[in-house]
Amino acid sequence: MIRKIKLDFVIWSCLQILALAVTLFALGSVVPAEKSSIGWLPLGYMLVNTLFFCNFNQFYYNSSKVLIFTMTFIRLVVLPGLYLPCVDLQLFKGHASVINSFESATYLMLYEYFGLHLMIFIYDRFLSKKRAVCKNTGKYKNYCGYILLFIMAYLLLVILFFPERLSTYKTILTLTDPEFTTAQKLELAIGGLKRSLFTLFNFLLQIFRILGPVYVLEWIHRKKPQSVLTTWVLVLSCVLQFFCLTSTFAEALVSCLTISLAYLYLYPTHIKRVFFSFSVFCIGMGGVFFLVRFLIMPDTMYNSTMDTIIHFAGKVNAYFTGIDNVAAIFNIPDGHQLETLKVGLLGAIPFNTTLMGNLGNRLQYYFNFYNMGMGNIPPTIGSGYYFLGAPLAPIFTMLFVGLSLKYNDWAKTASNVLKQASLQFCSIVFALGTVMYGAAITMVLYVSWGIPMICLTAFAIREQRKKL
Repeated sequence: MIRKIKLDFVIWSCLQILALAVTLFALGSVVPAEKSSIGWLPLGYMLVNTLFFCNFNQFYYNSSKVLIFTMTFIRLVVLPGLYLPCVDLQLFKGHASVINSFESATYLMLYEYFGLHLMIFIYDRFLSKKRAVCKNTGKYKNYCGYILLFIMAYLLLVILFFPERLSTYKTILTLTDPEFTTAQKLELAIGGLKRSLFTLFNFLLQIFRILGPVYVLEWIHRKKPQSVLTTWVLVLSCVLQFFCLTSTFAEALVSCLTISLAYLYLYPTHIKRVFFSFSVFCIGMGGVFFLVRFLIMPDTMYNSTMDTIIHFAGKVNAYFTGIDNVAAIFNIPDGHQLETLKVGLLGAIPFNTTLMGNLGNRLQYYFNFYNMGMGNIPPTIGSGYYFLGAPLAPIFTMLFVGLSLKYNDWAKTASNVLKQASLQFCSIVFALGTVMYGAAITMVLYVSWGIPMICLTAFAIREQRKKL
């Protein structure tokens, strides 16, 4: 127990020291008056961490907390440190200026970070109830194999009769188009039955890319628990995720993390090996991704001779919704709340365009329109501010934190690895929704990907269970 407490304190102390270093760096840097508040981000990060030190207690055993703490550290400490050398530039990919809202965005981000930790504190103290772990008696029927076989057959038939469908997917080596979205160009040109078949193809492929590998891992583990083949299946499954990209690079990371945690469910003693291997794998794939985008597709928003640090800062700002992206939400005028809220809610329903047609414009459309940008995603705290106002702005973030922690608890007590993977996926999506994904995208992934996997595994696995 002493070692665990010391490890908590060491990690917390390292985060605080790095935040202090960035704060001092900001104080010693020449910063335009409009952006002088950038130093408040790492300083506020330190103060909130000090106030909620108890939230770091054994956090490394909770995948939701690990993701949330990692992303917020990058957003509030690493990104300001990268921003300072190029503070005269605007990292947000839009031609409209966001400098007038820079200070307001700073306070909004710190308010969100406080609300985030407050939610973790409330959950740990009052909402996290220890449940009896359910284990299989060994007498159960698993129909997932038949369902996944049917899904695979459908996917192969669509590819066989419509090989052009493969052109809507890219690999990590070809993902250089900032406008790339799932099947957008192809589906806009077609309709009727073919469009429905392609929409179903996307829907089933997302389910299969996670439950397929997890089912294979579970099958091998059941037949031969100590087989080294499971390790190779894990590695191959993670690599293949990056050669079937639909919309974002992070989508492949989510799939890999879900499959890796499912592997740990089967082999809990391999936690150190998996953690180290997954970290190296993510760094390697991230390096390949940024290298491809930097060398093959120079960023036209900036001078082509910009150095690597500035380029990297711009990418980090985009993927971790930095202060420039938060400031951009203030450029959207009032009047679009009802339309964008309706589209955000109904747009999360699978087959929404097939069933309901054109619903209108999402908040992302106006976010890019009024900022004269392309491909930018409004951050969750920005959506909360636009829909609910400043006092209630962190509500969406706090809700996502609570759901992430709850689904993580449910995943730990799942009675089958396929159910565990479905629940863990939802936990990961909600965790990413606090920083990387916007509120609308988070709900789309949850409703059209997470819930179908939960329903499928609940329907296909019938078991007799006993409480321990």
